[in-house]
Amino acid sequence: MHRECILRHPFGLISPDSLLS
Repeated sequence: MHRECILRHPFGLISPDSLLS
């Protein structure tokens, strides 16, 4: 996971999109 993804997606930890990004 990239920091940018986490910032863009507050729920990036549970969102598969953040893992792909």
